[in-house]
Order: sequence, then C-alpha cells, then structure tokens
Amino acid sequence: MKNKDREQLEKYRKAIEKRLKPSRYEHSVGVAYTAGALAMRWETDMVKAMTAGFLHDWAKSLDEKEQEKLCRKYLPELPEEIYRSPSVLHAPLGAYLVQKDLEITDEEILSTIRFHTTGTPGMTVPEMILFTADYIEPCREGLEGLERLRRLAFVDLEAAVREILGLTLAYLERSGRPIDTETRRAYEYYSARA
Repeated sequence: MKNKDREQLEKYRKAIEKRLKPSRYEHSVGVAYTAGALAMRWETDMVKAMTAGFLHDWAKSLDEKEQEKLCRKYLPELPEEIYRSPSVLHAPLGAYLVQKDLEITDEEILSTIRFHTTGTPGMTVPEMILFTADYIEPCREGLEGLERLRRLAFVDLEAAVREILGLTLAYLERSGRPIDTETRRAYEYYSARA
C-alpha cells in the first residue's frame, strides 16, 4: 500500500472516530479491515474496500428522524416504501453525505456504501465485500451462523451473500420488522443463482 493511501485511510479512520460513538467506531474499523482482507482474497481494490468499510456508517451518527428528513430533502429519488424500514436509511444517506462531506466521488465506493445494508440484485464484487464484511466483522457476535459465514466468505463470496440475505430476512420476519423491498429482491436474485 502506498504512503498516500495509508494517509488517506488514516484520515477516514480519524474522521469516523470523531463522528461515531465508540462501539460504532469499533464496528467500522472491524468492517474496514475485514473488507480489506476480503478484497485481497477476491482480488479487488483493497484501499477502496477499506475506505468504504471505514465510512459505511457515516450517517449512523444521526437519529432516524434526522436521517429521514435529510433523505427526503436530498434524495427525492428514494422510493417511498424505504421509509417503512428506517434502519436502512443510513446507507443511501451515508453515500450522499460522504460525497458531500468528504468529497468522495468514486462511484464504486459510493455504491458499496449505498447497498451495504440491503444488498441489491447483481452486486459487484466490492458491493458484496462490504455487505459481507458488515455482517462478519470481528466485533459482531451472537448472529446466527457467524463463524461458518466468516469461513465461507473467503471460499464462496456469493454463497455468503445469499446466506446473509436469507438470515436477515428470517430475522426481520421473526421480529415483525418491516422488510425493505431491495433486500427481498437481492435475496430472490441470489437464490435463483444457487
């Protein structure tokens, strides 16, 4: 890794340390390093993967009402049904805010942030990496199938994505929480490819 890349990543790490509460900061660091390891394994850009990992929860510092307000103001293209699943708003809002606040314009980084909670049909390898890293990072515990998924992600990334989507849908259904349409579409897409 080049010195300028190290310096840039350190800048993003410091920015999220200031922005996020300590537990969310630790999660973001875990996601960044997990994404970096997965990027090396799946031969894609490690610096971009780590950048997205550090910044993926940029909008999580805002409460859900503020997230909704900003989404309605700056992201009018979002479908109305997304507001029934407020826990996913931080992803598209985060992509918008890192572009605005940090002047990140790399669409690959922005799209990985945008889809890190819901997934989407036909994800790119970087999108699958961040989606998976968010679920399996070292600070996570108590999630169904976690240890097996940590191994699977390095053997068959798409299978890990499919299983994470399935586990997420099952959890949301059991808990009676709203299910975002994009999550369901992503699960159907990856299930059909199994």
